Formats: sequence, C-alpha cells, structure tokens
Amino acid sequence: LSQDGVKVSVHLPALDQLCIQYMRREALLQVEGTLYATNEQIEAEQRLDAARAAIIKVERLVELGDVHAALQLVDTIEPTVLQDPRLKFRLQRQHFIEQARNAGDDDEAILRALAVARDELAHSALDAYPEAYGEFKRCMLLLLNSATGEGATAFGEAELSEGARTELAATLATTLRQCMRAYDPDLSLLLRYLLNTHNLYCATLGANSEVMDLVGNLLLPDRLPPPLPKENVPNSFDEAEIQALAQAVGLPRQSAVESFKHTGACLQTALKNELSRLR
Repeated sequence: LSQDGVKVSVHLPALDQLCIQYMRREALLQVEGTLYATNEQIEAEQRLDAARAAIIKVERLVELGDVHAALQLVDTIEPTVLQDPRLKFRLQRQHFIEQARNAGDDDEAILRALAVARDELAHSALDAYPEAYGEFKRCMLLLLNSATGEGATAFGEAELSEGARTELAATLATTLRQCMRAYDPDLSLLLRYLLNTHNLYCATLGANSEVMDLVGNLLLPDRLPPPLPKENVPNSFDEAEIQALAQAVGLPRQSAVESFKHTGACLQTALKNELSRLR
C-alpha cells in the first residue's frame, strides 16, 4: 500500500526480467536457445561482458604498475578515452613514475625511464593542463634522486603512494565504463539506488534503521572517483533535472552539473553513471 492507502501493484514480469538479466550476466543461470532472450540480446550482453572484463583488466594493470600495458589495452578497446590530454598525461606520468621509482643506479632502467620522458611525457606536458609542465620537471627530479633515495622527498609522498595509483586506476575505469556504456545489470543498479536512498533517508531524519548493518555491508560509504571534468561545455541544463539527479543519488549540485556535461544533459544516462560509481 502507498502512504495514502492506495493499493499499488508490482509488475512481476518486469521484475522477473530484471532478475533473469542479472543472473545471465553473472553466469548464475545457464540457458539454451532463446527461452529468456533473443539472439540479439544475448550477443549484446556478451559484448557488454567482454567490455566489463576489459575494463577490470585495465584497472588491475594500473594498480599493479603496468601502465604501459594498460595504455595499450585502452588504445585497443576505447581509444577515444586517450583523446583527453589531461588523462593521457596523468597515465603517462604514472608510467614514468613506475619506471623511475626503482631505477636506482641501473643504467638500463634509467635509460628506459628517460625514453618515456622524452617520447611521451615531454610532449603531453606542453598542452595537458597549466600545471602539467611543472609536474614534468618534478618527475625528472624523481629520476635524478632515485639513486640517492631522495626521490620521494623531491616528488612528494602523496604522488608516489599506492593510493594515488589506485585512484588513477579507478578514474580510468570510470571513464571507460561511461564511454563504453558498460554498465552493470539493471537489477544491480536498482539495488544500489534503493540502498543509497535508504541511507540518505535515515541520515536526513537522523533515524536508525533495523537493517543499517546489512546496508553498510552491501553498500560502501565512499564512491568511485568521477571522470575528469568536461571542459568547454556550457551549463545550460534544466535546473529541475539537475536537482532530480542530485537528490536521487545524494550529489552536490555542482557534481550533478558535471555529470550532465558528460552525458549531453541526458538524465537517464547521468543516473546510470552515478549509480555505477556506488559500490
């Protein structure tokens, strides 16, 4: 029953379809023929599965420090992502950091790091963003001081931390997921929406929920990082839709505006993007 006492029915076939889609995508349901989906739907889901697997692999490669392999894979699956000079520079900078981090006094390792700086980093630093060239010079300090153990002091502990590499990997994965529309099954996104709404409702009222412990285990409080902000896009979006997105997923207004910039003001796509950042 709704709050005004009106009986509201659930469209069970639609709910069944959500569950079946999720079970197929997660390999929990083995079916033959086209009992639950057409051949076209199955092929589309197989392409999505392949895209999701590739994104996970890219993220893992960056986390492990193999940025060169990650860049090669990105260039294969979605090269348009690397058209953003800011993201490309940050990935190339991370590639250089991994080369220089443990170079020490190994001449061959130093030469490999210098090749990355000369062939990749130097060109990107000129037009990536205003601070990029300064970061490039600090990268060179890292290489010069690596043999004496002073590289971390010269470059900055935060930029050399595992957390910085993990955040870059997650930013790249989020960008790929949005560009490739490689979303999780609709049921997964719906459950994230319901759990997040439950948390926002309880936080607004200052109320405790009987299922709060369960919700805390199912949905982490932090989100995956968003893609880099879209530049040179006018903020001519419908204010009602901005507020709808912000309230639906608990975003600040400016974050909702940035999300709209990536989707061309499509509310449905923006909602999927933001739900995909919940984990």
